[in-house]
Amino acid sequence: MRIVVLALAVAMAGAAAAHAFKPTRTVEVVVHTGPGGGSDLLARAVASMIEKEKLLPVRMQVVNKTGGGGALAAAYLAEKAGEQHTIGFFTGVWLTSPLTSAEAKVTLRDLTPVARLVLEPALIAVKADAPYKTLGDFIAAAKQQPGQLKQSGGSVTSRDNVVRQLLQKATGARWAKNRRDQVGGLRVHLLARHGILRRAAHRGHVMAELPPVAQRHLDDSLPARHRRRQRVVAEELDPLA
Repeated sequence: MRIVVLALAVAMAGAAAAHAFKPTRTVEVVVHTGPGGGSDLLARAVASMIEKEKLLPVRMQVVNKTGGGGALAAAYLAEKAGEQHTIGFFTGVWLTSPLTSAEAKVTLRDLTPVARLVLEPALIAVKADAPYKTLGDFIAAAKQQPGQLKQSGGSVTSRDNVVRQLLQKATGARWAKNRRDQVGGLRVHLLARHGILRRAAHRGHVMAELPPVAQRHLDDSLPARHRRRQRVVAEELDPLA
């Protein structure tokens, strides 16, 4: 299975002079997720490490440009061509959204990838008292109740939904998807399981598919007694998963 790559990018026109660049003011770090989303958490962690180690003479400020499955963030970064104080953290949705949405005008050809930072395996979790001990249990239940079970995750072009589509294609099972960009939303949705969730009604059990940064944040904020990990989807097993 292909693993989603999270990398750094800059607007195309600014790349040529990058070797001589020394920041003189705050560096913007553009992400397509809201506060608490995977890219947001990683960008803030990197910014914090750079500040702690005094690797830059200026601050790094994370800028959240949500919407359009990464299209708005990509467009914002492309508009900064020639502006060397703006970089972006991107995932596979920046690549897939232009393939599926006419509104997504900016592709990776308009940007300059700089460095690969993370390879993202996928981890699947359910509420601790859900009846599913394994992913196979969840899939079997989904076959018995087509479209009734739920999966929380990101946009339709996100890795979350790609994993869902691959699993459904391979097994013949069908379950619904609810978008939850922020880790907090994933956590609340995962715990809800039945009935009313804030202003929306969700019936059936919930499965959440999480990127590694969100997994670590979920571990810190949601005790193990409240959720059960089911499966890691990756080329190699994550020893921390």
